[in-house]
Amino acid sequence: MKPHSTSFAIALLAGLATGCQTAKITSASADSFSSRVTKSDSILVKPFDASRAQFKGKFADVSVLADADRRRISEIICAAMIHRLREKGYQARPFDTNATADAIVVEGAVLEVDKGSYAKRLMIGLGSGSASIKADVVIRRGLHAEPMARLQMAGTGGITGGMWANEDWIGIYSASVGFKAADYLMGKAAK
Repeated sequence: MKPHSTSFAIALLAGLATGCQTAKITSASADSFSSRVTKSDSILVKPFDASRAQFKGKFADVSVLADADRRRISEIICAAMIHRLREKGYQARPFDTNATADAIVVEGAVLEVDKGSYAKRLMIGLGSGSASIKADVVIRRGLHAEPMARLQMAGTGGITGGMWANEDWIGIYSASVGFKAADYLMGKAAK
């Protein structure tokens, strides 16, 4: 098992164990998203662009850490989205250039990663020192078509503190963004 898939599995288990769905859709424009995606549609998920994400919080200025986080966040969002869709019987897979003209193409960009404060999460809790990940998601039918939907999303922490203060929040919040985007595609996410 690759190190990144191990991180994803741990994040997934931690998220399931705590019962938290930490992502929310903060804004959605879906004027042309009149028909929902069906299980027979081919869904291709492009790697999320995290190259220009702004990092905030503790150790945000350490570029080596930020670069590793950029790759990891992108991989986890995509893997979580594909996992959720496949689990529900949808035909989802990583993007490739052999896309059919009517395939659903999902792409996105990570905008901001706020690492918050571990010390505040540990000592105060109750949402103090919370971390977050913000991303934009675009859904198209066809590679070069006009967007059917645009989503602004945020993966944020709940009320954590004490022994949960140093959980793998990057893994959990990244996965929750992927899960919520998949739920939106399936018509199950609140807008």
